[in-house]
Amino acid sequence: DFSSLLPEDSFEGEEKFSNIIFQYARVVMTPGSSQKENRPGFFRICYAFVTPEVLKVAMSRLQILAKLLKEHGWENVKSNIDKDMIL
Repeated sequence: DFSSLLPEDSFEGEEKFSNIIFQYARVVMTPGSSQKENRPGFFRICYAFVTPEVLKVAMSRLQILAKLLKEHGWENVKSNIDKDMIL
């Protein structure tokens, strides 16, 4: 449940968050809206074809991104979050 990290409580906010995850953490997650979830902020990640090590890297990147979003907020996300901080 990533709803607390969305810039707004809507499926548009979910889409923005999904784009940030891909752009900065390079992790692909399926938004809940694509899975008929009726609340924004829920995502699915497929880990069937990755090694445990790759999954650990992805989870670490998500953790770092979540921390940065909590610290800096969405107002200046592009100026406060650098891909090199996550990758």
